[in-house]
Amino acid sequence: MKKVLIVSYYFPPNTGAPAWRPFSWVNNFHKKGIDTTIITRHWTGNENTWDDFVRPNTTPLTEINNEHYRVYSLPSKRNKWSVFFSGKGKVAMLFGNFYFLLTALYGKLNTEIDGTLAFKDFIIEHLKQNKYDVAIITVPPFNMLQMVDLFYKHNIKVIVDVRDLWNNMMLTNNYQPGIQQQFWDKVYSFHFKRWMKNASRVSVITPSFIDVLVKSYKGPIDVIYNGYEGYIFNQVEKVKTNKFIFSVVGSIYPEQDMSVMLDGLKLFLQDKSSNKIQLRFIGLNIIPALSQQVKRELPSSFVYVSDRVSKEEAIKETKMATVLSYPGWLGTKGIISTKIFDYIASGNPILIAPGDKDIIDDLVVKTKTGESVFSALDFADVLNRWYNMWEENQDIVIDRNSEVVQYYSRENQAMALADIINEL
Repeated sequence: MKKVLIVSYYFPPNTGAPAWRPFSWVNNFHKKGIDTTIITRHWTGNENTWDDFVRPNTTPLTEINNEHYRVYSLPSKRNKWSVFFSGKGKVAMLFGNFYFLLTALYGKLNTEIDGTLAFKDFIIEHLKQNKYDVAIITVPPFNMLQMVDLFYKHNIKVIVDVRDLWNNMMLTNNYQPGIQQQFWDKVYSFHFKRWMKNASRVSVITPSFIDVLVKSYKGPIDVIYNGYEGYIFNQVEKVKTNKFIFSVVGSIYPEQDMSVMLDGLKLFLQDKSSNKIQLRFIGLNIIPALSQQVKRELPSSFVYVSDRVSKEEAIKETKMATVLSYPGWLGTKGIISTKIFDYIASGNPILIAPGDKDIIDDLVVKTKTGESVFSALDFADVLNRWYNMWEENQDIVIDRNSEVVQYYSRENQAMALADIINEL
C-alpha cells in the first residue's frame, strides 16, 4: 500500500474552491489502495472575503482520523515583518514595496498566506516518525514550493499540483506585458524552476498551464481537472419551481465581458413578465461593481443577486435553474471555472455568452449540454427558443453525453491522480 502525504493550505471546513480538490483526493485514494494523510491549517468555515482567508487562526494542532484518511490541522502563521509592512503606517508605506521586492527575489512568494512558515517545522518532526512514498504539494500559495526539497531529501517522490498561475493573463492571446509585469513573470518563473526541479511529476488543472510551466519544469506534466462533486449532486434534491429561472452561479470577474449576456437579457425580457421569469446571480455581490452593473442594467422586478453561498447551496441553485449561463474568457486560453463542471453535471442547458472559442466551448460541445453565442441577438434567440420549449413542457437537453460528463467528476479525476501515484 502506497502512503501519501498531501500538503494543502486549503481544506474543508474552508468553503473556497481550492479546498474541494484535495478533499476529493483524500476521499477517493483508498479505492486504489492508497493510505492518505493531509496537512492543512485550521479553518472555521465562515471565511468569505480575502481578509478572512489571510486572518490568522491560532487554534492548536489537532489530529483527526477519518475512515479513509487522517488530517493534521495546524495554526496559521504570518511573518511579523510581512504583517508590519502590510500596514498603513508611514514607515510601512515608505519601505513596504522594497521589503516585498526583496522577499520575492529571495523566493518568499505570497507572504500573506505563508504555507511554508505554517507547516515546515511540523513536517520536519512528522517525517522523523512517519514514512511516506509520495508527497503532493498543491499550490498556491507558491511559497510552499520550497518544501519540494524537504521531501526530496527524505527520498519521497513529490507531485507539485498547480491550481493557478501567478499571472493568468499569460494565457491571453498576443500576451504583451508591460516592463513591470515582465519583471515579475521572470521572478516567478525563476523560482518555479528553482523549486520544482526535484519534483517527480507536476499536475495542472487545465492543459494551457502546460505551455507556461514547460519553461520551468522538464518532467512529466499531467492534467487533472477540478470536476464536480458527484456525491453532493446526488444528495441535493432539485427544487421545483413554476418560474423560468436563468442563473449565473458563482463569481464573475471584471476581466470577463458581461455585455453579451446583459444586452441579450434586455432583448429577451422585452415581452416577458416577472411573474414567469427570474434572473438569479448567485455570489455576484462579492464584486460590488459587477453586482451594481447588473442591478443598473436589468429590470429590478426580474433580478435576484446574492452574496457568496456554501457549496451545497450553490449546487442547489445550479440544479434549480432552468438555464445556466456564464461569460467565457474570450481571447484567453484554458481558463475554466469549477462552476462549469457543476453546470454540465446538473443536466440543465448551458448558455455561454460570449463563448471562449477554447476549452469551455469545447466542453459544452463534447458533453452536448448547451450552446455558445457571441452576440446579444443570438443570445436572445437561443433563450427564446428554450423558453418556448419550457412553456410547452419539453426537455431542452435531449442527447446529453452522460459518459463524457462522468469523466469530469471529481471522483474520476481523483482516480486518475491515484493511478499516477501508483505508477511512481
